[in-house]
Amino acid sequence: MIISDKEAVEFSEMRVCSNSNFVLATEMFTLDNALRGVRHNNEDCIGSVVTPSGVLVVMVADGLGGHANGEEASFDTVTLMCKELSETYLTPENYQQELTSIVLLCKNHLINNRRRDNRDTTLALVAVFDNQLIGMNIGDSTFELEQDEVIIKSVPQQAPWGALTNTMATVERTSIQWKRLELQTNRIFHAFLSTDGLDELMKQQPVVRFEQLKIPYTAENLCKQATLFSTDNCSCILVKGVPAPPTDPLASSDQRPDTVITSEG
Repeated sequence: MIISDKEAVEFSEMRVCSNSNFVLATEMFTLDNALRGVRHNNEDCIGSVVTPSGVLVVMVADGLGGHANGEEASFDTVTLMCKELSETYLTPENYQQELTSIVLLCKNHLINNRRRDNRDTTLALVAVFDNQLIGMNIGDSTFELEQDEVIIKSVPQQAPWGALTNTMATVERTSIQWKRLELQTNRIFHAFLSTDGLDELMKQQPVVRFEQLKIPYTAENLCKQATLFSTDNCSCILVKGVPAPPTDPLASSDQRPDTVITSEG
């Protein structure tokens, strides 16, 4: 599914991955600040895909370069990432090699198809395996992994004055930031990805305290609250993993959801 619109768009799903110990509820939301007359276009793109090995992968990208350049860069990157991942047997042993290869493929595609020199994008990604969460980010799109008050956060790759120190057009094998959270399969976990429009909000309301918030902790509400702190467009993905009940071993395990790409343009 591809959605390109000037309105706020929400997509929600709950599926059981074939190799996972969790029921995974995935909520994706992107909010165009043009609704408030602040922005004229949204360069964010968000996507979700399940690999042939049953690994859920979610990602957000924030295009750079202004107008159609950033929109095309983020959309093309997420689309190609999802296409390649839908054909990649991702495992805990090969994820770093495989994801790095796909990222560099996207980099080459981005450079070779540039219409202007400043067409570029950031990227943050989380992969959900049966007993661990893997996060990676490029630029200032970020992720947060949490289980039982253990929190692992990515660090925005930018200089103190705000300039990005890493982007999809400049990324190298050694400049990708990786994080990992080992999961207890009998405990609920959360993963959160966002573009930089939610930075100020998340400093005040970190994911680990979501149950204490008076406003329901959803991707939609996060984006809407974030526009009170930022004039940027806001996009985020929330993944909640709940320990899966015992399943019938004779039942079919082919329950992989379709690829989902949500883009604001």
